[in-house]
Amino acid sequence: RCRYVTGVQTCALPIYRDLFVLDMARNGSRYGFTLHLPQHETEMLLRARVRELGGIVEQGVELVRVAEEEGAVTATLRDVEGMETEARSDFVVGCDGAHSRVRHALGLAFDGQPYPQDFLLADVALEGAGREDEVHAFFRPDGLPLICLPIRGQRWRIVMPKAGTRGGQPPSLEEIQDLVDQRAPRRITSSPDEASQFCGSLKTAGGQCVVQRN
Repeated sequence: RCRYVTGVQTCALPIYRDLFVLDMARNGSRYGFTLHLPQHETEMLLRARVRELGGIVEQGVELVRVAEEEGAVTATLRDVEGMETEARSDFVVGCDGAHSRVRHALGLAFDGQPYPQDFLLADVALEGAGREDEVHAFFRPDGLPLICLPIRGQRWRIVMPKAGTRGGQPPSLEEIQDLVDQRAPRRITSSPDEASQFCGSLKTAGGQCVVQRN
């Protein structure tokens, strides 16, 4: 069964300050490009695929506890009315982030270390970034980058490490424009749809329950 996805296909990543261009068509994929989609469309496609496979995505259902037992896993779930039910399966996949309740419930170790820098991520309307079939990476003389990934119709996702923490609060439009001005070699104007600040980690946990790698 075919599913057609409309996104932005990119085949190159220019590294500015006259460094080099990465040919992203040579990425090992039979398609010869990378595809960029807004997050809500990615989630829509994943939900549709779950339904095709006979699954159900339930909103407002909370994981209360989970226990491993002789080749199976039992999960206790609670709905919005407070009713609890048990679900037994071969595996539980915990995709619930760095503070995973699945991992905490199983007492799994979370080995690894955080990255030394925070990241700013924003979906914005950009003017002046460059070709819309390429990912653009701009580097200041001190190495601080601005990464621009095209999404669609002048919408871009920008990523900037070491952009300040702000106590975990998202940056304002003025702060985003100021950071873009500092890191881009030319005037690039931005107008954000949404923005977030996060710190990443490379850690692993595992067992009969599969917990995501952050």
